[in-house]
Amino acid sequence: MVEKLNEINSALGVQNAKANREFIEKRYQQCLNDITGLETGMQKFQEKYGVIAVPQQLEATVKSMSNIYVEYYKSEVEYNVLKQTYGENHPLTIKFKN
Repeated sequence: MVEKLNEINSALGVQNAKANREFIEKRYQQCLNDITGLETGMQKFQEKYGVIAVPQQLEATVKSMSNIYVEYYKSEVEYNVLKQTYGENHPLTIKFKN
């Protein structure tokens, strides 16, 4: 009985890890796509209005924007892991959402 429970527990752990990995990979890819879109948008804006950005200013702006996105997506990943692990109505999930 203990061996069977151990097998089930291991299988569930692998399933949970796989689901988390897939979710994080999707979010990472979406972040890359968002950053590419922002870079393209910024370039079009500069071309349209003749704005010339100093490379250091542009780098600082992109870093700031990417840090904001990283924090946002990090929070979203944490929330979704809690939601998958404990369920939507668990106190930890509800507390994190608020």
